Amino acid sequence: MTQNGYKGMRWFKCDLQMQTPADAQHWQGKPLNETNAEAIAEEYARACYKAGLDVIGITDHNFLSKEFIPVLRSALDRLEGEYGRHITLFPGYEMEADVGKGIHVLCLFDPDTELETIDHMLTECGVSHPRVRDGKLVKSTKRLPEILSIAQKVQTDGKWRGIVIVPHVFEDSLFDNERLNDWLQQEEYLNLDLLAVEVPKPVTKMSQNFQKLFRAGDDCLPEWKRKRPIATIMSSDNKKLVENGADGRPTSNSIGYRYTWIKMSEPSIESLRQAFMDHESRIRLPDDVVRDVNPTEREHHARILSISIKNAAFLQDHEIQFSQNLNCIIGGRGTGKSTILEGMRLALGKDGEKGQQIDDDTRAKIDRIRELLNRNSATEVRVRWRSAAGVEDTLLYKVNADGKSDVSVEGRDMADLASYLESLPVQFFSQQQINQITSKTGNMLLSLLDDFIRDRLTQLDQEELEVRNEIRRIFALAIQLEQVESDIKRLTQEITERTRQIEALASLQDNAKRHQDLTKAGAYIKRLREDVAGVGNQVIRAASGLTSVHAAVDAAAQGWPEGAWFDQADEQVRQAKDELMSQIQAAIDHYQRRINNVVFEDTIWADIERLIAGADDEFRAACAKKGISTEDITRVQEINQQLIAKKGELTRKQSEQKRLQDERDQLPTLFERLHNLWRDVYQARQTIAEEIEGLTQETIDLQIEFSAEPETFSSAWNKVIQDGRPRVARNWSDFGELVLKVFNRKFQETADCEIGACLSPWQMVDDWLNGEKRPEDIDKFLAERGVQFADVQSLLRDTSRDQWQNVRLTRVADKADLILYRADNSGAAGRISDGSLSDGQRNTATLAMILAKGDTPLVFDQPEDELDSNYIYGDLVPMLRRMKLKRQVIVVTHNANVPVNADAELVYALETKNGRGSLRAQGGIDQQPVTQAVLEIMEGSEQAFKRRGEKYHF
Repeated sequence: MTQNGYKGMRWFKCDLQMQTPADAQHWQGKPLNETNAEAIAEEYARACYKAGLDVIGITDHNFLSKEFIPVLRSALDRLEGEYGRHITLFPGYEMEADVGKGIHVLCLFDPDTELETIDHMLTECGVSHPRVRDGKLVKSTKRLPEILSIAQKVQTDGKWRGIVIVPHVFEDSLFDNERLNDWLQQEEYLNLDLLAVEVPKPVTKMSQNFQKLFRAGDDCLPEWKRKRPIATIMSSDNKKLVENGADGRPTSNSIGYRYTWIKMSEPSIESLRQAFMDHESRIRLPDDVVRDVNPTEREHHARILSISIKNAAFLQDHEIQFSQNLNCIIGGRGTGKSTILEGMRLALGKDGEKGQQIDDDTRAKIDRIRELLNRNSATEVRVRWRSAAGVEDTLLYKVNADGKSDVSVEGRDMADLASYLESLPVQFFSQQQINQITSKTGNMLLSLLDDFIRDRLTQLDQEELEVRNEIRRIFALAIQLEQVESDIKRLTQEITERTRQIEALASLQDNAKRHQDLTKAGAYIKRLREDVAGVGNQVIRAASGLTSVHAAVDAAAQGWPEGAWFDQADEQVRQAKDELMSQIQAAIDHYQRRINNVVFEDTIWADIERLIAGADDEFRAACAKKGISTEDITRVQEINQQLIAKKGELTRKQSEQKRLQDERDQLPTLFERLHNLWRDVYQARQTIAEEIEGLTQETIDLQIEFSAEPETFSSAWNKVIQDGRPRVARNWSDFGELVLKVFNRKFQETADCEIGACLSPWQMVDDWLNGEKRPEDIDKFLAERGVQFADVQSLLRDTSRDQWQNVRLTRVADKADLILYRADNSGAAGRISDGSLSDGQRNTATLAMILAKGDTPLVFDQPEDELDSNYIYGDLVPMLRRMKLKRQVIVVTHNANVPVNADAELVYALETKNGRGSLRAQGGIDQQPVTQAVLEIMEGSEQAFKRRGEKYHF
């Protein structure tokens, strides 16, 4: 559906030959009488609304509907609110002209034409009163040329009175045969004042002869070939209301049975006239009325819906609702055309700030417009955008109080605005950009080609990123592998040394056992002596408390009863304690003597004591004899534990080494994948180049060279050098130039450069490092400069290994060139690379490529500059006409061929008022204010246009 506020051309569903109950002789439905006119009119109007019609042509025979049309108009107006749209009614009539076997003629007039005037014109066309005589319709006495001159007469305001259509009055099968004379007399068909005929089916479904006839091409029969192809329309010629058959299809001669889609700004005779004259652009015939939809709904390409600019300096507020097809912004200097265009570019983030390639002149222009917009702190540029999936966003370029601007998406919190803006599939081309794309010094041709295959390249770029990251990870693992291998060497050596120690200690095992046993025996004697002394002392200390703490009770002195008895008993207790103490001491003495007699006074003890005392000296002597310190003997268990730990660590390291080696061994496969991805990019470019060559009728030859762009190669190659003093470093740049030449030569020599061959310049050098034979000119170059290839190996493998690894991951850009062939097939006009093409020729080639393919919006600023006039009319206009059906095009232009002959759906004309760019007119060329604006702005005025025509003898 067209957005609200849109003023340009759009598709209207039209039935331009409709009968009503007013023609009682032909109407097959409910008859009309004086009492039921309003009811029948409402029923008729509702049927038109239900059929989805936007325009109806009421063409009852001999204008018999004259009295019914006002009633029908009222009914249409009443139902307008209910159905939410307006139906335009063209009043008119059908009559039979005086042409040989007779033909029927339809005449339609503007909706506001007085019905009496139409009635008079019918009389003027030779149909006399009464219109029906003896029950038969009165025929015209005029031939077709006379009827055309009457009905289509140009009035004082330049408009036609009405328009004539010859309807199809024969059986449908007529157009399936090859006999043209059965349809219409040759003289009437060739009359260029006749703009349209009514047919029962689309031309593509007719017989070959009729297809040739209506195409009016070189294969048409010369005697039937018109200078301008005639328009074909379909109408219901209904004689009843909506009626569907058992299959759900409208039955013959019912409303909705046939109709035509006509593109107009607003329905008018002028709109119909232009549509008939430019029917390829403005008329569509449905193949199947059941499955048919509005042609607009068949176009799903992304588009810019509108732009509004408020509070901008030197520019009045504007809101432009764009067509999804061709839009032209016109105006004189200083009217604000560039401000509108560049404001749109800024709001959509296509100003070069996000990495787009933009030439210096265009960037300067963008910055100038940005500065202009930023002068007013309240400036706002809103751009409504609809994606191919139908999702809408509004992008806002807003100037803040501090004079700074930013871009946002209204109503959305964007996680990554830059990525969103970059993904918007809209391309802007200033005249400078068009020129720079194919300039010898700033070749952006490859970038233009890439825009055609952006989705495919994005996929390949993502895969390339993943592979490069994996390679980088393995490069890092390679360093880790070197450390692991170093650890394995260290652990192996440590295990060897500890194993030798353990083996040497094993030979002193008996000595160590004897020393250990003697040491244990000495420890036992020591503990025994300590226990004997300790037990006696502990017992004596415990027993001594029995007497030391005893105190007499002195019971008698205290006056206890029988106190003397108590004192005597207490004395006896004390004596008993003293005796116990004596006995304990005697027992301890006996215990100590017993131990001493058993152990230390035994005859064997002296020998044992000597052995214990000499155990250490004896063991030291045995160790010294083997060259081992006694400290190692004491650490034997620790050493053994270390040996076990080292062996475990060695096992783990060896496992890690195997894992890292397995991953490192994937490098050749990963590099092959990386190189194949680079090759896939090249092949995708080759494919699109060949496709574009075909779409431009091979007027250009696009040549793509794989990894041949010198600047990206040199930039990466020279990063290897960290120290410029060695001889190899001083010759590195020249060496790189030769390497690239050798690679390009190898690429050309390898048939089709099949997968596995010509992988990349870096792989070629790496193969040399691994021993592959080098070309003679490589070794010759190095020898002449006193450089050994070993120096190259040392630099890349050791000194600058990390830098070389990064270089190997850098894709050398492909190189693009273009040859333009002359339109007269006389050969090549020149090529980009040698600078032999003029600016106009280069721009011709650029526009041919830009417009050849794709469905994303294109925005141009004066693309016709530097172009030959013949090219604009003969090539650019046809390309715009073709491409506007598949994509949206917005053009700022000074050349009338673009809006007029390319048939722009919307023309937005600007003028200057009080120093500010203002709207003068907007709409299609079928609108008189727009036509007048085009004449005055682009042709210098209507008078100037006519004067030129007179001088050219048109």
